[in-house]
Amino acid sequence: GNHTYPFELDFPENMPSSFSEHNGMGHVIYHCHVEIGRRYAYSPDIAKTKWFDVHRPLSLKTIPDSLVPLDFRKECPARSCCCNKGSVEVHLKLTKSGFIPGERIAYDVRLKNNTSSVLKDMTITLRRVVAYTGHYKGFKRTLSESKVFTIAERVLRLGVNEEETYDGSSVGQVPALPPTGLPGCKIIDINYYVKVAIKFGLCGSVDVDECKVWIGTEE
Repeated sequence: GNHTYPFELDFPENMPSSFSEHNGMGHVIYHCHVEIGRRYAYSPDIAKTKWFDVHRPLSLKTIPDSLVPLDFRKECPARSCCCNKGSVEVHLKLTKSGFIPGERIAYDVRLKNNTSSVLKDMTITLRRVVAYTGHYKGFKRTLSESKVFTIAERVLRLGVNEEETYDGSSVGQVPALPPTGLPGCKIIDINYYVKVAIKFGLCGSVDVDECKVWIGTEE
């Protein structure tokens, strides 16, 4: 017949959220494993494993820096085929510095072209950097890997010595990303940055990759 054996398990409050990447160097995964032993040798034991996710809440209200607008300004050197081709003044503004999955990112970018070429394209991305820390025989080693999510792509056609402001919102929503820091896990640290990449000429580029933002689970 059918038999049911209910059970309950209280999870510790400091458990980290689930995190797993294809071909990643580390992960946080959870599963429940059940085995039923049978009395007779000719009846094999029954085993079942059920995988599940844990989502630890991280309110952006607990991170003061995430609540303030992002306002970043920098004159960036423009390089083309290993040569310096002037500079581009980049002024990036976001209405806030913290976001949650499912939200759109509104941006405002002002550019001034101090190069000798027309600026062709601009891509704004959200870059996730995951740092894995391991210990072996008293030695500590940290390795990092990154993944990029596109926020916006714009055609510029900004001429020499011209300046222009480009604003809008992300083409898609912030994906289901683990929270900044992965609280509760001491060997995996996650950080997020907004990157602005500008292309000009045949191989010219300007990159701004210093704008830290935060990802939480609730505002």
